[in-house]
Amino acid sequence: MRTIIVALLASIGLAAPLSAATLTGDTVQIELQPNGLVNANILVGSGVDLSIGVFTFDLDGGSDGTEFTFFDNGGLFNGFNTLVLSDLDFSGGAALTGFTLTGGSLTNLSVSSVTANSVTFTFDSPGGPTYGPDNGAAIRGNFVNEAAVVPLPAGIVLLLSGLGGLAALRRRAA
Repeated sequence: MRTIIVALLASIGLAAPLSAATLTGDTVQIELQPNGLVNANILVGSGVDLSIGVFTFDLDGGSDGTEFTFFDNGGLFNGFNTLVLSDLDFSGGAALTGFTLTGGSLTNLSVSSVTANSVTFTFDSPGGPTYGPDNGAAIRGNFVNEAAVVPLPAGIVLLLSGLGGLAALRRRAA
C-alpha cells in the first residue's frame, strides 16, 4: 500500500504546472478609432509593448501575464471613442472568452465586443485629460481565456501507463 501512495505522489510531482495563456511573443494589432491615429502591429514582450506619443500599451502585465493596461500619459485623448485589439493569439492555442475590466479613467468605459481573437472597448471621448483614480490608466483589465483541452488520446495513454505501473508494483510485491 505504501508503494502505491509513493507512486501516486511521484506522478503528481511530475505533472506539469498549469500556467495562464499569455500574448508574449505574439504580434497584436492595436487601433484607436475613429480617426486611426494609433494603428499598429506590435510584438508583445516584457514591459511596455508600444509607446506612441503620450500613449503606452502593455499587453502581458500582471503576475500571470494576462493584464492589459493602456495609459494616456498626457491626457490628450480627444476624438477617440473606440479601442480595438485584434489578432490576439494566446499561448497554447487558448481562445479569448472575455475581458474583465479592473480599472480605468475613461467615462462610460465598456467591453463592447469579444471574439476568439479580438476585444473592442468603447467609451465617451473626453473633453480633457483622462487622468483619474487609476493613476492615468485609461483602460486596465485582464484577458479571460478558455483552458486548453487535453486531447483524449493523450489522456488514454496516461491512464494506461498509470494502470500498467500499478500492475507492475502489485506483481513485484507478490
